[in-house]
Amino acid sequence: MRMSNESTGSNPYESPQTSPNIEQLADYKPVIFSTKGRIGRLRYLAYSMIYNFLIMFLVGILSAILIPMIAGNGEESGVMMVMVMGLIYLPVFAIFFIVARRRLHDLDRTGWLTLLMFVPLINIIFGLYLLFGPGSPGANKYGPAPQANTALEIIIGLIAPIVIIGILAAIAIPSYQEYVDRAQVIEQQAQEAQQRALDAQRQ
Repeated sequence: MRMSNESTGSNPYESPQTSPNIEQLADYKPVIFSTKGRIGRLRYLAYSMIYNFLIMFLVGILSAILIPMIAGNGEESGVMMVMVMGLIYLPVFAIFFIVARRRLHDLDRTGWLTLLMFVPLINIIFGLYLLFGPGSPGANKYGPAPQANTALEIIIGLIAPIVIIGILAAIAIPSYQEYVDRAQVIEQQAQEAQQRALDAQRQ
């Protein structure tokens, strides 16, 4: 016997009763001082730069306060300084691991991949992946996609590579110049030694 749609209480032409999870489909606004959420490439650069400046500022203040206090302890001052700097940089590492994890979540990857930072050579490839890898276009298993970058985030994110290149140049150029000067001194010493040897043979 055929059952009617009325008896079953269902209509095959009705739309499904279950609706998509709006929270998963909608994007969200990332917060810089947060441990959760996804961030894209430009925000990763901007947040990293902001954290760097804040950390350098705090380390400078702590160093100005602690170094004079520790310096008067003789031989123990070096050990105490290492311990203090270690305590300072532990939260620094934690902060950058959190930023990298949020970037990995945007790439739909587990945060455990941040441990690759400790692997030589591979950490370089991993860093490039964080910088250039495109994130998931929509929601993934780690949450909804972040909103579009703000003007301030774009400016900071674009300035970050320039600052990094400037810092590297400030370190590399003097080192290269020192290498050139040493090479010239060694070459000059070799020429003088060779000339003395020739003079000795003539005598």
